Amino acid sequence: MKKSVVLSLSVVSILALSLVTGGCTKKQAGTAQQPGTFYEQIDADPTTLNPITSADYYASSVQGYIFSTLLERDENNWDWVPSLAEKYEISKDGKTFTFTIRDGVKWHDGKPVTAEDVKYSFDVYFEGRFEAPHVKVYLEGIKEAKIVDPRTVQFSTKEVYFKNFNTVATLTIVPKHFYGVGDHKDPKFNKELIGTGPYRLKEWVKGQRIVLEKNTEWYGRSLPYLGERNHFDRIFMRPVKEEAVALELLKKGDVDFLGLTPEQYVQKTQGPEWGKKVIAVKTQNSSPSNFSYGFIGWNGKHPIFKDRDVRVAMSHLVNRDFMIDKFLFNLSEKAKGPFGNMSTASSPNVQPVEFNPKKALALLEKAGWKLGPQGLTKKIDGKDTLFEFTLIGANKDSEKYWTVIKEDMKKIGITLNIKTVEWNSFLKLVDERKFDAATLGWSVGDLEPDPKQIWHSASIPAPGHNFVSYSNSNVDKLTDKMRATMDEKARQKILHQIHEQIAADQPYTFLFNRKFSMYAHTARMDKKQDTLKYAIGSNTWKIGGAPSAEVKTQ
Repeated sequence: MKKSVVLSLSVVSILALSLVTGGCTKKQAGTAQQPGTFYEQIDADPTTLNPITSADYYASSVQGYIFSTLLERDENNWDWVPSLAEKYEISKDGKTFTFTIRDGVKWHDGKPVTAEDVKYSFDVYFEGRFEAPHVKVYLEGIKEAKIVDPRTVQFSTKEVYFKNFNTVATLTIVPKHFYGVGDHKDPKFNKELIGTGPYRLKEWVKGQRIVLEKNTEWYGRSLPYLGERNHFDRIFMRPVKEEAVALELLKKGDVDFLGLTPEQYVQKTQGPEWGKKVIAVKTQNSSPSNFSYGFIGWNGKHPIFKDRDVRVAMSHLVNRDFMIDKFLFNLSEKAKGPFGNMSTASSPNVQPVEFNPKKALALLEKAGWKLGPQGLTKKIDGKDTLFEFTLIGANKDSEKYWTVIKEDMKKIGITLNIKTVEWNSFLKLVDERKFDAATLGWSVGDLEPDPKQIWHSASIPAPGHNFVSYSNSNVDKLTDKMRATMDEKARQKILHQIHEQIAADQPYTFLFNRKFSMYAHTARMDKKQDTLKYAIGSNTWKIGGAPSAEVKTQ
């Protein structure tokens, strides 16, 4: 139940933007609770469960229970912990990594795990059968995976990259006998999962439930660190998009754990259930998820938004102070840029873009827009063009934010159309670059970022994650330099420069960073503490807790 690391390889993953910036991440309503079952909510169905190609948060929420990596991070101190590999060695020159696989580990279908599977889990990204550019950017520094013996694999590097070891240590290990055979378009790769993790996939009924059952042969159950986790017999995951519905399910006991929005935490956690049947918690930790952020992405290929001055003007028209006060109850703060305000990669020289319609209008006039009777207009490709665009999103609960922006833009002659799209359809539009502007968020999986996945021009071609087509040669050069820098302090200085440049270009309007983690759980959850240092630690919980005497924990 790896809740702190969103995806292996420290990949950042897409999540539907709910703007909670303070929640965490629910049993089917009206059904009796099954003993030993943990009921969990997800906002949407995964687009696919294929561990090689999937990139959205909801897929990783399922896969984290089912697949293993060679090593894991200790959520108490961020040290490496042996997982599928029982031991590892790093050569003196730092260019070779050797992993020894645990003896006797089996896939969920009963077949033994061998070094061949580990080697294939690297090779698959380069064989051309599955498209996964968001992962390949992290693997570029690895030359090859070589089998030493049936239980030993050796990775050698071809270029210096500060995350080379992290990349192979957190590589999701998949079975060659399953993924290495057949047509890559076979639907089975999108809905079947065979791993070595603590749970097996029992059932996936789209729109209704995903059911996981305990893997009784999981190797980690007897190990010092891993054995303290994954105690539930079953996990029942149900897609629930509406925040109010999810909260009602929690209060009824149909959901055991729910990330709370600031509004829910402040206004919805009073009543007879709270402190007895349901417990609300506000806490702080150093989880990489605190670097996650929501944003409005401006399509850089769009005739309007390819102009930097226009994008900066758009950010000046987003009244985040008002939204933080009215909708987020001052439990979040304005995001400064792409790395999260708490991240060491965040430059102290960058300040959030202020709400300033006058400055926005001046920038738009500089870019050639003129205010007329119908609004702002400009000649584009020889035609008089009104400043009108559509903002797409996948979360209905966030529309109140966009409505505020719409009214402020209307005052200076911009027409904003708001369109909410079903999650999978939304991702298709984003992947195909068929949008003017899009609202979503990035969920972060590691303490130190690598900007290449999102900000390098090499990631522009679909299905790369630079879907706003941001291109800055200086950012490209700095990113390449940073990736080849092994000294942490030197990398940090380069990351500050990258942060400053991206913040100046505003390819996104960076919205909010959370200051707290807020969640609620049923009183039957048995937990030792509200949070670990680098994660909430719900993967350490058991069923059978007594009700708390307090409504909230500060």
